[in-house]
Amino acid sequence: MDVTGLRIDNIGSSDKSQPGERIKLKSKIIDWRTAPPDLASLQEIKDIFRSGGNIVFPTETVFGLGANALSDNACSKVFLTKKRPGDNPLIVHVSSFEMVERIAELDQELKEKLTMVWPGPLTVILKNIGVSKIATSGLDTVGIRMPLHRQARKMIEFAGIPIAAPSANMASRPSITRNSDALREFNGKVDAIILGDEPEFGLESTVIDPYSSPAKILRSGSYTAQELEPVFGKLELYSGNQEHPTTPGMKYRHYSPVKPLYLVENILEFKKVVSRSEDNVVPICSEEVGESLDRYFISLGSQYDLRSVARNLFAAFNAFDQSNYDSAFIHGFQEEGLGITIMNRIRKASSEL
Repeated sequence: MDVTGLRIDNIGSSDKSQPGERIKLKSKIIDWRTAPPDLASLQEIKDIFRSGGNIVFPTETVFGLGANALSDNACSKVFLTKKRPGDNPLIVHVSSFEMVERIAELDQELKEKLTMVWPGPLTVILKNIGVSKIATSGLDTVGIRMPLHRQARKMIEFAGIPIAAPSANMASRPSITRNSDALREFNGKVDAIILGDEPEFGLESTVIDPYSSPAKILRSGSYTAQELEPVFGKLELYSGNQEHPTTPGMKYRHYSPVKPLYLVENILEFKKVVSRSEDNVVPICSEEVGESLDRYFISLGSQYDLRSVARNLFAAFNAFDQSNYDSAFIHGFQEEGLGITIMNRIRKASSEL
């Protein structure tokens, strides 16, 4: 099976549809915002996953677009729905270590380390022994994580199968961190959408290769190197060949609004550029910087609280895309700790001035 040449021009086609036509689904909306997951909705979710369907659901990082990780057909639908390149592997979500050991090789030493950071926003690259080759883009390794988000973990546990789930967004576009954006983007495109507790972190999981020497960060994310090094030892940020990615975010442009976003790293220069800009340009900035501007701005929260900035970043990108503004400027943040991840996402989302 060719896993790198998945076609996206016949999404949802049937014997009555024309080539390239997409059949609009009627998405089931499952609302867990005010009540815990109930048996009826959990059974419905399990049936959808077991029959090869796709579900959008919240995690502690961003919303995911999930499918049965054991099924080639189900995983293919994820690529097709997102219009995602077939050589960009999917991360697999689990609810227990027992589930990990059904699909990947996990030694006792690493298992003990992972008990200190899982559940949480960390993905580890392991040798695949059970996940669909479509999900892994043909690689013999698979990225696995155990979500901290209680609703997501309950969903996976009840379904009884690992769930392959990249971020719920169209390929290259900003990830989704709000229930409203999940509905807007995917209603009618997937079998079900779960509305629930919105992501706490707002940025994707950190991805590491724990078996390289030293262990490597393949994608910066919600866990910082400083938080992980007491568990895994010194971590090195990978900067090698990205033509054959082992994890999302290594090769393709990501996180970008449809409309142009321009990065001005220095805050003083940012203020000058904004002051000279036209009315159809909106600044995306910290609360402190925004309050010094004599115009409307999209707030990222306090520049002294990078967790707040991270949580609001993709929501700000999506708000900009939904606004009447033609373009936007964003300023930089200090590249330490979580600031490294924030600036990684901003740079990947930005256009050249």
